[in-house]
Amino acid sequence: MVLPIHGEVAAQPPEGLKSSHAARGEEVTQMKTQSIAAKTGMGAVDLAVTDGDRALRFYRDHVGLTPLASDGKEIRLGAGDRELVVLHPDAERPVVPKTSGLYHLAIVLPERRDLARVIARLAELRWDQYPTDHVMTKANYLWDPP
Repeated sequence: MVLPIHGEVAAQPPEGLKSSHAARGEEVTQMKTQSIAAKTGMGAVDLAVTDGDRALRFYRDHVGLTPLASDGKEIRLGAGDRELVVLHPDAERPVVPKTSGLYHLAIVLPERRDLARVIARLAELRWDQYPTDHVMTKANYLWDPP
């Protein structure tokens, strides 16, 4: 069985699997396989935060991002000269549990040893974290400060 990867859209269900429409005897129109351009990437993630100084300390001292030049009130952070996170201070309220919104940010590190250093630094700082092995990727989940 071959499954689509890297942003591809399957032309038809993998062998042995049927769509719910086909299972009901309905006609199914097949789609062409499409891929996302290899140069497609993500820009920085913009986050509204209630306390800019506290959020800056967290992303700089705990996560390990570097502050970058900024023209306004926002706080720009990244690695090298690549901007990864833009903090917008003075949000009206912290995140309300069990509401919709973006609560997941992933920063890919170049090597596993870099991830190990982040995990060790967070453990040293006694920050709650949840290192996870997803087989193909290794991840660490944590909450930023309220």
